[in-house]
Amino acid sequence: MHWKVGPLTTPLRRRRERASIEMIKRLVPEKYHKNMIPTYPMGCKRIVIDPDYLESLQRSNIDLEWDPITEITESGITTKSGKTYEFDIICYATGFDVEGSSSIVVKGINGLSMFDYFNQEGGPTAYMGTTTPGFPNWFSLLGPNTATGHASVIYSEEIQIDYAMQLIEPVIRGKAKSFVPKADATRAYNEYIQDELTRTVWTGCISWYRAGDARQGKLIATWPATLTYMWWLLRKPVWTDYETIGGEAWVRRRRYLSAFKTAFELLAAGAGLGALVLVKTGRWESVRRLVAENLGSLLK
Repeated sequence: MHWKVGPLTTPLRRRRERASIEMIKRLVPEKYHKNMIPTYPMGCKRIVIDPDYLESLQRSNIDLEWDPITEITESGITTKSGKTYEFDIICYATGFDVEGSSSIVVKGINGLSMFDYFNQEGGPTAYMGTTTPGFPNWFSLLGPNTATGHASVIYSEEIQIDYAMQLIEPVIRGKAKSFVPKADATRAYNEYIQDELTRTVWTGCISWYRAGDARQGKLIATWPATLTYMWWLLRKPVWTDYETIGGEAWVRRRRYLSAFKTAFELLAAGAGLGALVLVKTGRWESVRRLVAENLGSLLK
């Protein structure tokens, strides 16, 4: 867990940092060391598994340029200091824009646009990274604060899909018209997420994980815990955190069933312990016969 800050994880991360710096020094020409060796904590930006890139910098036909580009011309590139380079091909790869979803032209309840809602919240915001207050039946995959940087986003999307399907199913079956997360539940969830993020390496650098200001903006991209914990939170909807139209009766039944299931699980756990006691005291066989003899009448 190198993205966490703490007495156990920080020394482990620093040990990995030292090993990575030694690797860079060994494989990269010395003239590039100042620019190539990061000054921020490892994991604050995406960790790259080197596919022979570092070794390639030793080639005579490769040069790294750190001077900002001011112009792209017909023949190549001009930099801020006046240098010109001629190129046949220019690859325009400047990173990610995780705020791009804020430009989605969609309006929810009372005409509120997604763009305006995100602005109100200081950047893209969602409940469980999947649903959005004011936007019934709206589901986002890889939404706000669901990217990992330390695990598989494919798995996090699978978790979200399973979560969303539990909300979509009653709508498809005609049991409800819509579900939308409550604003207070969304606010509480996001306050928890942002508090957890303060104890991660992602607060220690300029990155595209943030909204607006890349140095101080709200962290809107990353998930601050394990994917096991994400699965646990999203394994089933907390129906009291949702408002519904046309599905009030369905939600009530769902809550009763959920409460019954929880009570049954607790009862089963207690029964398991009770059975162990009966076996230890030699009374299990008599109880088993009593249950078997009365089972028919219990089922009538």
